[in-house]
Amino acid sequence: MWLRASAILLAFICISPSFADDLQLTLDLLNNISNDATSGGTWQLFARKLETSSGAEGDFGVAATRALLNNVDINTITFRSGIGQPTTGGPYIQTLSNGTVEINYQQDLGGPVVTGVGVFPSFRPFQDQLIASGTWPSGPRPAFGLDPDSFSSSGSFLSSASAPFAAISPDNTFSDVVTLGDFNDSDTITLLDISPHLLTQAGNEPRYHPAADFNQSGTVSSSDRAQFIAALSNRKPSPLTPAPEPSGSEAGSVFFSGDVGPAALGESGTIEIRMELNGTYDSFQNGGVDLGIHLGTPGVVRFTSAELLNTAGRWTSTSEAFDDNSVRLFAVSYLAPGMLISVPGVLFATIEYERIGPGWTPLIFEIGPETLVDGRSLLGSFDVTQNYAFLASSIGVPEPNSLLLGFGTCVLLFAKRQRYRLHP
Repeated sequence: MWLRASAILLAFICISPSFADDLQLTLDLLNNISNDATSGGTWQLFARKLETSSGAEGDFGVAATRALLNNVDINTITFRSGIGQPTTGGPYIQTLSNGTVEINYQQDLGGPVVTGVGVFPSFRPFQDQLIASGTWPSGPRPAFGLDPDSFSSSGSFLSSASAPFAAISPDNTFSDVVTLGDFNDSDTITLLDISPHLLTQAGNEPRYHPAADFNQSGTVSSSDRAQFIAALSNRKPSPLTPAPEPSGSEAGSVFFSGDVGPAALGESGTIEIRMELNGTYDSFQNGGVDLGIHLGTPGVVRFTSAELLNTAGRWTSTSEAFDDNSVRLFAVSYLAPGMLISVPGVLFATIEYERIGPGWTPLIFEIGPETLVDGRSLLGSFDVTQNYAFLASSIGVPEPNSLLLGFGTCVLLFAKRQRYRLHP
């Protein structure tokens, strides 16, 4: 097996030198869980001729590629059909002695040859040709590697449009790894990636970005938008921490209203979550909200439902999750209007609860890495969480000495059951 693999490598090394175009190898990664870089996922290997204006070399298509990849599952690798990959001979896929996986796409120059692989019309200079695909397990992410002799990934072009064929080495072989949907090099897709993806919709330089092109068509279209939204929604809840005490300098606020006074055992109530937005700046359009709420004292009430307000298509997608003591609210805007910036105390969500025990319990907001993201600016998305005060409250009325427990100005206390009727 090693002799046959060595022969394949030798074929790459002994290609006749010539002035030629460059070869681009790209590894596209799509996480199983969009906001978890170590969740495993699927990968696709692409090849493309990069025009250098050094003659016709490269214009007839890719003859072969030798991709050296780390951290991929060798048992899942398949070649794309219709590109001239032989079905006999090889080995075309193997694990080298240093653990790197070698993937050899190599047309038989003496047999049927497919021309034009990796060569596309000039009006689509970014379109790539799929060569192979597979998966990777949870843990380290796939990357281009080296073989035991420190050779890197390489390839060759066809010398002509018809037989007899020979292989021509590219001037340069470039390799790049792209996490689809990721615009800030986090290896994940989050709310902060929404506006940058939207700004690529023109599909050409300077707006084109490979992370936005999910289907590798060389442009960014509504199809890529749908795949981006689907990938963003395939997420796991990010870790939350209690919101910090307000400093008093915040430009906006998030607060509770509704039924927060005493209630008899077994009685139900409705909590409203409302927002005073930062003037005309924030609507969370082309961004979103990722917010948590939890009870400081379990056993007083239990949450029974949660609903994000999505009137007039405010959000592209929403999700609510709750248990007895906590609620998680996640809203995404992609071209959706987001919150109504002209409305004071705008309603964001409602939570139903049932009284199950005596006493009172704090209502506490929890925030994550990107709780409030606004993307209306042409400059991209911005995390504006720090510009907002998160005002804690309580269900029931605490004893006077409980006011020393650190709620300060964050706690809104009500002497009797009351309901605020603000603008929806």
